[in-house]
Amino acid sequence: MSARWMPEGGTAGKRQGLTPWTVIVTVIASIVLLGLDTKNAQQSFSDPLAASIDRIQEGSAFRQAAVAMLAVWAVLSLIKTKSVPTRGRMALAIPLLALLAVVMLSPVWAIDPDLTMRRVVLTALLLLGAFALARTLKPSALAGLTLIVSSIVVIAATAAQLAFGPFQPLNGEWRLAGLFHPVAVSWYCCLGALAAVYIATREPRRRLLPMALAAGFFVALVLTRTRTGLAALAVGMLILAYFHFKSHRRALVASALVALGIGVFAVILGGALGLTWSSAYSDLVEWTSLGRPEAVSQITSFTGRLPVWETSLSLVERRPIIGFGYNAFSSPELLGLFAASAGWVPSSSHSGYIDALLSLGLVGLFLFVCVLIIGLFLSCRFANADSEYAFGAAVLGWLFINLFVESSVMFEANYVSLLILTILVKLSWFGPEEGRSQHDVVGKVPSTVPAEEVPSLRDDQ
Repeated sequence: MSARWMPEGGTAGKRQGLTPWTVIVTVIASIVLLGLDTKNAQQSFSDPLAASIDRIQEGSAFRQAAVAMLAVWAVLSLIKTKSVPTRGRMALAIPLLALLAVVMLSPVWAIDPDLTMRRVVLTALLLLGAFALARTLKPSALAGLTLIVSSIVVIAATAAQLAFGPFQPLNGEWRLAGLFHPVAVSWYCCLGALAAVYIATREPRRRLLPMALAAGFFVALVLTRTRTGLAALAVGMLILAYFHFKSHRRALVASALVALGIGVFAVILGGALGLTWSSAYSDLVEWTSLGRPEAVSQITSFTGRLPVWETSLSLVERRPIIGFGYNAFSSPELLGLFAASAGWVPSSSHSGYIDALLSLGLVGLFLFVCVLIIGLFLSCRFANADSEYAFGAAVLGWLFINLFVESSVMFEANYVSLLILTILVKLSWFGPEEGRSQHDVVGKVPSTVPAEEVPSLRDDQ
């Protein structure tokens, strides 16, 4: 195993390596957490609303068993491993703890206390698993685990699509899904691509396989036809490039800002000037829709999301401060309102920020945004000193964009949520020692040896 993948401090820190048991348990749990349930994928319902309510009330036995297995592993890991020094970053730890406290207390005022309590318990168990992972794994090992999980999910989706059909990549109405939703597949395509490129930058002599995997993930992402996924992946890749190509940072940032400005200006100006019927503007809209006909026709409603957002914001007026309780969107009462207003049964509020506002009110939204911004800032600061933390920064940057139009990426029991919680816990309590990188910590001089006797080992003196 390469030195970059070895745990901190050599064999004494073996607890922070990518051990076989860590891989086996977390991979199995996370794949089941994703919802690998063929019964739900293959069923057809005459009443979608009633079916959705029934599924919510029954819950998923697969996910519950997976979360329980993950929690058992976490407890055993915390008991068996040696103590790891914590370095609390209060700037992130305080709002994160406050947000978790609001989540845990929300069943008290929730519109559906039983449903909210079940989701709170799942989140608490996920958090326990995230704490154990953050305490056990180095950031680079976490990227390796993400690459394994993403590969399994995308391969499973592709294999199911080939086995059960149809497989029509040239058909604009077709999207890669398999047993999953195309958007869910796109999450793992993005995370897999980020992890693969990150590993390739840290292992330049062995980058052929990671880069090949990254290319495969990108092709699969295009086949899901998820526009937000492409935009979020671009942000994540830009962050990775920023910390890898340190001598070209200004050029990277300037190029990204110019490209973004041109794209936004073209779309907004075209709409403002009434050019929606011009061939150039129509071609631009069609190109950005990745060939999806319904995306072109519903661009002004954000592919049907706008009615859901409007209903969510109108409901917020009833409980603006503390909301309707964690994951309140799935309650039968509110789900019926959303189905009536949207004309279809949405699976989520399709915006992490609106979901936080609906569930936890202005208090929860404020804390949630603070956690994201401070977490991104801390991860970038750590990555600036040690590129090992660049993967966490890239994932948080990707998440920041995704949350504008998706909420399940953060508020469901799946590997993506587990990964994000692990990164936030890692940044809050198990980050690098202030003022020195991970490589400095590995090569630091024992306190029992006078510094003047080994001047060559102290690069900072």
